[in-house]
Amino acid sequence: MKKRIIAGILAAVILTAAVIIINVSTSQIEIYGQRMDTSARRLILSGDEIGSLEELKENLKKLPRLRYADLGSFRVYAPSADELRAAFPDVTFRFTTYMDVYGKDFDTDITSMDLSGIEVTETAELLERLRYFPALASITFDSNNTLPGAEKDKLTDAHPAIAFNVVSTRVIYGTEFRDDAAELDFSAATVGDPEELNEMLRFFPALKTVTFGDKNVLPSEVLDEISGEYSDIKFNVVTTYDVCGVTVREDAREIDLTNALFDDDNITEPLIDALKHFPLLTRVSLGKDRIVTLDERKELCEAYPDIEFNAVVMREIYGMSVRDDITSLDLSGIKTDDELYGMLLWFPSLTSVTMNNVRMTQYKQLELSRLFPEIKFDFDVIIAGKKLDSLSEKIDLSGREITDLNEIRRAIQLFPNLNYLDMSDCGISNEEMAEFRSEYEGSVKIVWRLHMGQWSLKTDAVAFSVLIYNYEHTRLTSADIQVLKYCTDLRALDIGHQAVTDISVIGDYLPELRILILADNRVSDLTPLSKLKHLHYLEFFVNRVSDLSPLAECRELVDLNISYNYRISDITPLLDLPLLERLWLESCPISDEKVDILRERYPNSKIIKYGKGSVDQGWRSHPRYRAMIEMYHKKNFISELFSRYDGKTESLLTEPLR
Repeated sequence: MKKRIIAGILAAVILTAAVIIINVSTSQIEIYGQRMDTSARRLILSGDEIGSLEELKENLKKLPRLRYADLGSFRVYAPSADELRAAFPDVTFRFTTYMDVYGKDFDTDITSMDLSGIEVTETAELLERLRYFPALASITFDSNNTLPGAEKDKLTDAHPAIAFNVVSTRVIYGTEFRDDAAELDFSAATVGDPEELNEMLRFFPALKTVTFGDKNVLPSEVLDEISGEYSDIKFNVVTTYDVCGVTVREDAREIDLTNALFDDDNITEPLIDALKHFPLLTRVSLGKDRIVTLDERKELCEAYPDIEFNAVVMREIYGMSVRDDITSLDLSGIKTDDELYGMLLWFPSLTSVTMNNVRMTQYKQLELSRLFPEIKFDFDVIIAGKKLDSLSEKIDLSGREITDLNEIRRAIQLFPNLNYLDMSDCGISNEEMAEFRSEYEGSVKIVWRLHMGQWSLKTDAVAFSVLIYNYEHTRLTSADIQVLKYCTDLRALDIGHQAVTDISVIGDYLPELRILILADNRVSDLTPLSKLKHLHYLEFFVNRVSDLSPLAECRELVDLNISYNYRISDITPLLDLPLLERLWLESCPISDEKVDILRERYPNSKIIKYGKGSVDQGWRSHPRYRAMIEMYHKKNFISELFSRYDGKTESLLTEPLR
């Protein structure tokens, strides 16, 4: 009987414990990497972990007792903010809202808005969105942006508390003026109702002068009345003359005759006669649609040598009639001569000349480029027997025999857009190529192929691996890897399963490495690694290391495998690696007590002391390992799974590793 009672009590205890365990386990949930109780009342997030508003809502539904949520840097689109609060009425939120205005996002709590670089032509969108910016006090528009006066009035009427820093335009007597104008010139306008002028003058705060022409002016008594109201404005009347149908004031310094009425058979005579009335004149423009002969422009210039005449003239160049205001000229296939130098001076606006299939020595090409630096010439350039377009951004000379780098130096001057030059296997030594590369640092990236035992890589490689699949290879030595000093772009390097003893070249020339594999080498000194401040992933299992102290400087280490180094005993250098997530110590003479110290120091990290084969128990099944292999195959990028740790000083772990 007593046994049955005891058994019953034990069963009840076990059942109660099971219920408690079930309740505890079911009340624990994961929210953005945080283990939380479903009864949690506060949620603090950094904001970076939130993918979308809908995702956030789904997560918040898991916390029915939540009363406060800090969303950190996560920004909520202003029209959606009320929707979020309505969905969770018992929750007090802390987040930033934003609104887009003309395609640019602004936080809604700003006091000033800068619309520089945005062309605003209508204000309907701005008016609709300003209600989301309760603290806004000023809006600055692009300095080159003008708004019609009516559009600016809509803004100021709707939001009188906001200062709209924008230039508007107003039309008076058919003429449009900027509201920051210092003078209103009506000398060529048809003056009408004086009330129109009187009403509009208030929109020009910087106005100093109003000028009328002598043939079309308001009555003197009207002018007196207006000037009495605007005593700080001077009202002038100037003499005007007709120039081929265009009314021009006598004090004009420039005259635009684009819309003038000329007799096509006689342009110069009436123009020469009319211009005598303008003693201050310095420039006359006939417009781009009116073409004059060279003799006609010469006649005008001789009559008024102090006046610049902007008129389009037709020029004959190698059998082609060409306007002298062109910006581009195609001379492809044309047999040119030394007269080309003088002809190009006829075209002051020229910015590009195409000369494909034109026989010309490289000396002549260089001479043209130097004489006309403002012109981009599209030449056919021959380098090492290869025909190239001088406007190319990238040039590949790989495999071409080059004996004189001066030939390349001269040719590069003909490529204004060049930013990349591949000279792999051109027969130039590494030392010469390195010196040559330094001459163009910052302007042209010069690369070449390096040979390292049975492997090779280009000097601009970002990731390189020997990718050992067959171990019957001739192993690299320390002397072989010295060529790595030319690969300063490397971020990931695998030279595992070799015979390297000295890794000084890595520390001296590759300080930006993020990934380094030295597994199965003969390295005993890790001192050079102390210079690798951003190293995230390091394998050097099966080596001869005894001192780990250089690793104390590698504070961004995340993955570290030092298995099968039989001389390691001191783990102290590993106790301050704040990002460490994985540490493999298989077959290292490190006591269990020291391993316990490591586990206590890194409770969320995966630490392996016992195993077989250096890379068992998931070392090579991790997503970062797979990302690294992809990098080694593509050779030109660093995965985000590694770059996310750059510059970090605190762990990104939010829960124990599995």
